Amino acid sequence: ESYLRVKHTTFDTKLDRKAYMAFDLSRFRGKQITDAEFVIHVEPSELGFASLVPDAVFAVYALTDETQDSWNEETLKWSAAPAHDDSEEHRTSAIAAQSRRIGQFIVPQGTTRGAFTVKSPELVESLRADTNGLVTLIVCRETDEVARNGLAHAFASRENTRNSPPTLRLKVE
Repeated sequence: ESYLRVKHTTFDTKLDRKAYMAFDLSRFRGKQITDAEFVIHVEPSELGFASLVPDAVFAVYALTDETQDSWNEETLKWSAAPAHDDSEEHRTSAIAAQSRRIGQFIVPQGTTRGAFTVKSPELVESLRADTNGLVTLIVCRETDEVARNGLAHAFASRENTRNSPPTLRLKVE
């Protein structure tokens, strides 16, 4: 798909969505990561109404349980998603024992284009702690819609032909 869609709604929890991204870090093995940033691009969404979601806070998590890094984007289901279970508290966040919150960004109400960046010591520490050459990032919207049919935010995926895919920029020594 061209989009990664993320949504939080207490009106119908079956419509909640998270975005999962994996990055190959194997070429950085043996190098000290000194800085990092994660960049994601919002795109117009045809699912829901932007006026029904206020300024939206998105949390970004890094998966710390590396046994779950082998997920496949084509077969990923809620029942086997990394750092996820069906409890209400984990519908819009990652399981704390299996992940680490590395930052957040805010998409202002009605925004349909733009790049958003997470740059934090927690991101750098999570990348340095990696031992298997893969890192999974999870994007969750913490902000609820104010009425039914609120927007499912769309972000460019690697298949998007109009915008850059989610990007992890690293600096090494």
